[in-house]
Amino acid sequence: MLHDAMRFNLGYLSARTAAVDPHRTAIIDHHNGIARTVSYSALEVRLNRVASFLTGLGLVPGDRIALVIGNRLEFIEAMYGALRAGIVPVMVNTKLGLEGLALSMTGAECAAAIVEPECNSSGIEAVDQAKLRHRILLGAAVHEGWLAYEASVASAPAIFEPPTLGSNALADLCFTSGSSGTPKAVMASHRGLLMKLYVYANVTRSLVDDQIRTLVALPIFHANGRLSIGSAFETGGLVVIQPRFDARMALQHLANHCITYFLGVAPAYMAMLKEVDLLDTLDFSSLKMLFVGSAPSGGDVMPRIAAALKTKIVHTYGSTEAGVVMQSPFNVAHDLASCGKPFPGNDVKIIDVVTGEPSNFGELLIRNEWLSSGYWNRPDLTADKFVDGWYRSGDLFERDSNGFYYVRGRIDEMFNVGGEKVYPAEVEGILQQHPGVLSACVAAVPHESKGHVPAAMVISAHGVDVSEEELKQFFLQRGPAYAHPRRVVFAQAFPLAHTGKVDRAKVKELLSKEAAMRGT
Repeated sequence: MLHDAMRFNLGYLSARTAAVDPHRTAIIDHHNGIARTVSYSALEVRLNRVASFLTGLGLVPGDRIALVIGNRLEFIEAMYGALRAGIVPVMVNTKLGLEGLALSMTGAECAAAIVEPECNSSGIEAVDQAKLRHRILLGAAVHEGWLAYEASVASAPAIFEPPTLGSNALADLCFTSGSSGTPKAVMASHRGLLMKLYVYANVTRSLVDDQIRTLVALPIFHANGRLSIGSAFETGGLVVIQPRFDARMALQHLANHCITYFLGVAPAYMAMLKEVDLLDTLDFSSLKMLFVGSAPSGGDVMPRIAAALKTKIVHTYGSTEAGVVMQSPFNVAHDLASCGKPFPGNDVKIIDVVTGEPSNFGELLIRNEWLSSGYWNRPDLTADKFVDGWYRSGDLFERDSNGFYYVRGRIDEMFNVGGEKVYPAEVEGILQQHPGVLSACVAAVPHESKGHVPAAMVISAHGVDVSEEELKQFFLQRGPAYAHPRRVVFAQAFPLAHTGKVDRAKVKELLSKEAAMRGT
């Protein structure tokens, strides 16, 4: 039995399974192409050693430690080991440059950092620039003034007595992928994360009707990766770690490890669809469901990947601040463009962006028991986004007559064309009705007389020939003339952000350059 200091500490999420089934496999890590298998009992020892090591440095509950680590076992060790000691892991985006890394560390007022230079060569310089007290190096290299992670952890005590934490003690800081350019660290408590994982993991296991065996192929520092890991640990499942996203590698792991549950994003599934030989030859019979989240998934991408893998699709919507908020029904016929209805434990409402009154179209507001308390050292932004117990998502939603919800884009993506409001997601939805369009991304580009007009980047469906003019006419037959894309640029793939979602800022930049060259 776990005593209270353990039961209400997220760092002990895997401890229950370690106690009742110590030899069960917890993690299979494919870092550097060599599979490392770790049992729940072995993981328990390592987490205690990490907690003992960090505490031995003089770090105390509430201190922050930056993790600049790629997808590998040591990320999980460092994160859950720190949590055991009440130390707050800061999930740093490993794709950032020197300035962004240093800003993340100083902004979170970190006292320490664990850096894997292999995943970001600027990590060491960023820590030096941030002047952190405790510097821990993960890897074979030696650097003056730094402690070696493996040697330090291996020599630390394997028994650890956790501190007693307050019911709302800060667990971790996770930076959002917002477009403002300034990192926003979302605060999450041990209590909130434990509640969220309990609900989500058990609902997911009931849908899978099997052990949760999940593949983490997208960055672990992103909330989706850690949600998959936490769900597996909550239910005694298996976590398979892929070092970076590669569609062929992901498909092979899905088959070879008998994965039952995979949480991905639409661009990842698009890449998988191109690997026709693997889709035709590998055995995906263990896969019970694919989740798609983080961004709208229009077109026929999801029906096609579901058919190719012979499995079910569940569309979800959520955020770092609020967790999983919506989920489409399982084994019920529904529109895959919808992200379903509120997930258990969530209250939602839509308000008109102008009047603030309840509406079937407008900004989505969210309330639940595991809602973040706000942003670290950003009282202004916290006051703006968290109002009277509700989180203002900034996402535009529509609710249909049957109570199903649809993501219609971001408020800050809306633009005016000659006085008319245009929402990129609505334009994309019409374009994606064309059989020759696999997916579309729309952005505003400068226009001499109207200020801005829509332009679209389009990925063509395999084997279908479609022209720019054909898509323009297709849209004009179905949508308002002011919203039709003045330019259509065809691409093999969209530029992606570090989360695996489409990098809309980069798309806008590319479309604007094209419009300037050709004239809008």
